Amino acid sequence: MKNCEPRIDRDDASSDDAAAQLFLDADMAILGADPATYERYVLGIRREHRSIPAFLFACGRRAFLRDTLAKPSIFLTDHFRRRYERSARENLQRELAQLDG
Repeated sequence: MKNCEPRIDRDDASSDDAAAQLFLDADMAILGADPATYERYVLGIRREHRSIPAFLFACGRRAFLRDTLAKPSIFLTDHFRRRYERSARENLQRELAQLDG
């Protein structure tokens, strides 16, 4: 069955589509939450994907974390970069260190 839902990809968001950029940044804002809230988010992500074996989940999660951290900026808009960039990077780095154990 073909998915008919419109999809906005962060890498495809036009630099002149402010509404799409704000939507995508709002979706990623949880990455910049306080550490306790971020930890609950991470646990929720794992519960949501509990059918995936732990080693495969960890492999995919590491790839997401590394790809996200490698970007010059996690967020597309100045507002979200100012508000969440530093804490998001700290959260992602901490999670990656835990996975790399």
